[in-house]
Amino acid sequence: MSGGSERAFTLLGGRVAMAATPRGLKPTTDAVMLAAAVEAGPGARVLDAGCGAGAVGLCLLARSPGLRVTGIDSEPEMVRLARRNVSRNPFAAGMAVERGDLRRAAGAAGPYDVAATNPPYLEPRSGRPPPDPLRAAATIETMALRDWIGACLRRLRPGGLFVLIHRPERMPEILRALDTVAGRAMRLDLRAKAASGAPERVLVKAVKGAAGDGIATAPPLVLHDDAGRYTAEAEAVLRHGRALRWM
Repeated sequence: MSGGSERAFTLLGGRVAMAATPRGLKPTTDAVMLAAAVEAGPGARVLDAGCGAGAVGLCLLARSPGLRVTGIDSEPEMVRLARRNVSRNPFAAGMAVERGDLRRAAGAAGPYDVAATNPPYLEPRSGRPPPDPLRAAATIETMALRDWIGACLRRLRPGGLFVLIHRPERMPEILRALDTVAGRAMRLDLRAKAASGAPERVLVKAVKGAAGDGIATAPPLVLHDDAGRYTAEAEAVLRHGRALRWM
């Protein structure tokens, strides 16, 4: 992620311009990694579920301008911000941002070729929520993870691709949500350093309606070297827009 001032910044080494963010809610490397995990050809319809400031869709379009991206978010302030960010990036003129609730059938109805999502990571019982309501909405679940995944899958066409980034300890729930609905699942771990124990984040992809139990594992991506700098592989994704390698 490239830095700017506190009121404007860029992603992908300056290719994606982002407007001012409310109360310090800047997109993290998770959004860039999620976009890099999406495999889609020109003309594909992509849903960014819980789009926030629009970083995932914008990073996707910076790499593949021929995609058609729809972002949906329930927070009106984030929807307004995402629309401003779309307007700041000429390559993203075809991206639409809607205010909507994933629980409602009418919200971003689809069907889509790809559903990508970076949902809130924390369960309501995991601790005291942040006092700021917008920050709480971005980090604390108001919808069970299984239901969130199910809502994304319902908006996919048969054979469509589902892609998620989340915390590795939630993998059992993720797999249960995918069970019988999507197959050919694969995970890719993001590790802080080569010697790290548990990964920082896990990316998961699966195909709606595909057969196959269990989950295959791709080689992990190591984010930092021993000196704390991004590895060359991480730099290629975060700065230069390279797609993640699943195999």
